[in-house]
Amino acid sequence: MPYLSATPAAAACGRPSWWCTHAGSTLRSYDCDKDGTTDWVCTDDTGRRGIIRSTNGCQSSDAGTGWPSVAISLCPALLSCSDYDGFVTVPFVDHSGDDLPITAPMSNGAVDVAATFAICSAEPTCAGFNSNGAFKAFGINTTTSDTTSGPSCLYVKTPTICPDIDGFNVIPDMDSDQPPTMTRTEVYGSLGAAASCAVRSSCAGFASTGDLWGGTANRVAPGVCFYEKVQGVPSPPPRPPPPLPPGVAVVAKQMSADFTNVNLTLSGDTSNTDAVVEFLVAFKTSLSKTYGIPYENIVIRAVTIDGQVIPVAARRRRLGQQLNTAATDGAAAATDANASPPLRVWTQRELRWELPTVVGVTAMRLHSRRAAMDSDMARLRDEEQRLIRSLYAAGSAMTRQQLASAHRRGLAAAGGLSLDFAVFEEVAVPLPPSPPPSAAIATAAAIAAAPQSVTTTAVASSPAAAAHSSHVPAAAASITAAPITTIAVTAAAPALAPARAFLGRLRL
Repeated sequence: MPYLSATPAAAACGRPSWWCTHAGSTLRSYDCDKDGTTDWVCTDDTGRRGIIRSTNGCQSSDAGTGWPSVAISLCPALLSCSDYDGFVTVPFVDHSGDDLPITAPMSNGAVDVAATFAICSAEPTCAGFNSNGAFKAFGINTTTSDTTSGPSCLYVKTPTICPDIDGFNVIPDMDSDQPPTMTRTEVYGSLGAAASCAVRSSCAGFASTGDLWGGTANRVAPGVCFYEKVQGVPSPPPRPPPPLPPGVAVVAKQMSADFTNVNLTLSGDTSNTDAVVEFLVAFKTSLSKTYGIPYENIVIRAVTIDGQVIPVAARRRRLGQQLNTAATDGAAAATDANASPPLRVWTQRELRWELPTVVGVTAMRLHSRRAAMDSDMARLRDEEQRLIRSLYAAGSAMTRQQLASAHRRGLAAAGGLSLDFAVFEEVAVPLPPSPPPSAAIATAAAIAAAPQSVTTTAVASSPAAAAHSSHVPAAAASITAAPITTIAVTAAAPALAPARAFLGRLRL
């Protein structure tokens, strides 16, 4: 009997030890009636359900709990989530990102959750799925779902699925009892837990919850995957994005933003670089929420801080040149974006209205917009991961004199920071045209549309058969001299209507 607490209240109804212990049952605690007291919700894999409610005197009899068919309206947040064999149902939560490239089946315009369950059950790499039809590489929840638009359910497969990640040893169903050094909402991705742990010497491991630790796993945690870092192994590459469905294309937008009074710097202290990376995560999160763009589709290309451009070889406003170099086989890059004005510049009023939670943003610009490929997105995510490593390398390599000089530049710039970033958006495009009909179908259509006569030419495999190659009259019932290997049909010759029936019996 799985047990799950869904944001319990301070007080709770009493529950008999025998209640909701039968095979296939799942017990959850939740304040269904919002009176400050936790209620008990029991469901099972046959669809039966009941509630011990505080507003009903915490009665545990079948009459009091409504077993086996209590009204869903008494606790819709939990009862709208079904139970599936081999999965634990977790309402109100989701695992952010880490989606598998599997398309959920639809039924009557909505996700077919039952069919989604069947697909995830049969797929070894699927650790869970949500009620929105996203298949997850990791089943443990990392975010609270938005319940204003309706209940959201995360279904976590048991036993725990823990995929291998290069550079880490995995320990299923374990985590640490120590406070995490930082937390990410996804495992994969350029700023996910795996990449964040890989670039930090102070990180000894991370969990599929997104938490990073400086120590090893020491606590049992069902459903959690703990990844212990293997020293000397390069960080894992980001996962490639799932393929696009027909009728959808990707547009890459090259953008930049400036900030003041952010009080960020690179130095020999890793915590300062951590603060810079946290700022990047917060900025990407704000863009994602404001404009409805998936977090992983926003990629940082360069950071200018303390008078340094990271990566050093990059130059601002020229990063869009690198987008499609693979597709053009090394063709010359586009001209510097500085040569033309931005396509859009956000006003101060727009920035305050659209990005109220972003600290110190003073400017944001759109420099270019162009078609992109899936490979572009994957490559830029890989570059973003290298950029993060460069930030830590730049900070740790700075000498005392360089630190002092950077500090003076930072003061002169009033805590300034500039970012170059790319945003990948999916747009609707016309579906590709249907393929032309095959030659056989075209020939059949031509025959059906022909007038009341045809001319046939039989190319035979012997002279005797060739003697029959002529206008075939209605009396000609067969050609018997030799096997016919080719027949060409054209519209012409009068008074040969019966030949159509003759040709219809031939099999080419």
